[in-house]
Amino acid sequence: MTRIVILVTAMATSRDPGRRRRILDVARVHFARNGFKGTRLSDVAEEAGCAKGALYLDFPDKEALLMAVATEVMEGAGRRFVESVVSLPSPLERLRETVRFAFREMAREPLFARLMRDDPELTALRPASARAEQAKQVEGQLALMRAWVKEGIDKGEIRADTDVEAMPFVIALLKALPPHAEAATAGLYSSEKLLDAIVTMFERSLAAPSLAAPEKTNTTQKTTQKTTQKTTRVK
Repeated sequence: MTRIVILVTAMATSRDPGRRRRILDVARVHFARNGFKGTRLSDVAEEAGCAKGALYLDFPDKEALLMAVATEVMEGAGRRFVESVVSLPSPLERLRETVRFAFREMAREPLFARLMRDDPELTALRPASARAEQAKQVEGQLALMRAWVKEGIDKGEIRADTDVEAMPFVIALLKALPPHAEAATAGLYSSEKLLDAIVTMFERSLAAPSLAAPEKTNTTQKTTQKTTQKTTRVK
């Protein structure tokens, strides 16, 4: 009997090798739009072009489907983060781009935004083992941010009086801003421009005074030159 079940399952899978990919893509949209409770597997199966029974061949229940989608979303974001942020040579730039990266990912992937803000509906579905693993990952991220701040201070890029312990949480707070930007501007200002301005101000608040010194010196020199020219004309 066991052999028959295995054979039937293998045949069903081999007949449509792209089914799993279609189910994941459709479920991704449904979970982002409707949440876990509002997503119906029958709707996902229909849009993916398969029977609901076929969907169960790849995913035993809705929780398993959500976990597969969420894992794929977060792993993809992790790869892009390493490529576009971790590889930057400047620790100050890494911290700035960490915030900007989160803004971009939330704009391109609605489900990422839900996962980033720890949507209670999704968080409650995580098994204890997954929550423990996530806690380890969070600790690793906190350590990484603090290491970048210390590196920036040592290199003279970041202010020496920066609160190293608090910085990861400041960044976490900034990363949570996109859903509130539109409400804050009330249609009177571009929410995208607001978020970009926040990133710029964040970077400037971290930058060591020495980084801005050349610009100030140049401005002072120009002012002195203009004053000298005016004095010469008066004479």
